[in-house]
Amino acid sequence: MRLLAALGALSFAGQLLLSCGIVGAQSLSELQILVKKDSDSLARLDIDTFVKNVVPESKSYAVVVQLTALSPKYKCEPCIKLDKTLRAVARGWNRHGDKDRIIFASMDVDDGEELFHKMKIEQIPRLMVFPAGAGPHALANASPREMTIKEETMTPVGMSAKLGLLLGVEIKPDVPVDY
Repeated sequence: MRLLAALGALSFAGQLLLSCGIVGAQSLSELQILVKKDSDSLARLDIDTFVKNVVPESKSYAVVVQLTALSPKYKCEPCIKLDKTLRAVARGWNRHGDKDRIIFASMDVDDGEELFHKMKIEQIPRLMVFPAGAGPHALANASPREMTIKEETMTPVGMSAKLGLLLGVEIKPDVPVDY
């Protein structure tokens, strides 16, 4: 049910793309610049970047996005745990994977509150996968998917395995000794 609400709101994002005249203007390089700004290779998104570079199904790359609330004012322990796990997966992909194939990203409620409301997101964290819809790594169904967050997917190895199955690629996490 939550996924259907999110997908309904994504059609709002698609409408927003049309109204802004930026359909087809997604840019892998724009996301890669954001990835390079983060020591763990996790692109920080705002609404414009999300709508322009993540939502379009015509993109040639996949994007894995956590929707989260990391500020201490929210006291969201599951958000912190998911962030730590996703960062280990993103670091590993950045070291061993094809950087043109998958981008790992984060959108915080403080950077995208309006979008969270439009998507009717009432509970976080969420992990969304926006597959490639064009190019050599395109999936037949490029519709966004919500990855269920369970105990086994809250570990770097478990999350890497689940994402690898979904996207058809091996993902090796970079798990620090003190994880």
